[in-house]
Amino acid sequence: MNITEQQLEISTIGWFGKLGWHYANGLDIAPDSSQPARTDYRQFVLQKRLLAALPRINPHIPATAMEQATHAFLSGELYFTAAVSNSELS
Repeated sequence: MNITEQQLEISTIGWFGKLGWHYANGLDIAPDSSQPARTDYRQFVLQKRLLAALPRINPHIPATAMEQATHAFLSGELYFTAAVSNSELS
C-alpha cells in the first residue's frame, strides 16, 4: 500500500486529535499572521505554548526544574548531551 505525504499528514492530525491535541495550520500561526505563535519562521518550538503546557502536564514538578529543562531543551543542550553519551557507548 502506498500512502502520500498528504494522506499521512491528515491521518496523523486525526490521531493526535483523538489524543486531545489541537491542530493549527502553519499559515495561521506564522509570524506575519493575525495570531502569530512564533516570532520567526525558523522558530519551530512554540515557546509560549510549551511554557503554558508544562505546569499543566507536570503539576508536581517545581517551576525552577521546568525552567531549567526548558532552557536545556531550547538551547540544544539536551541534544548535545545525548549525542555525547551515545558516542561514548559505541
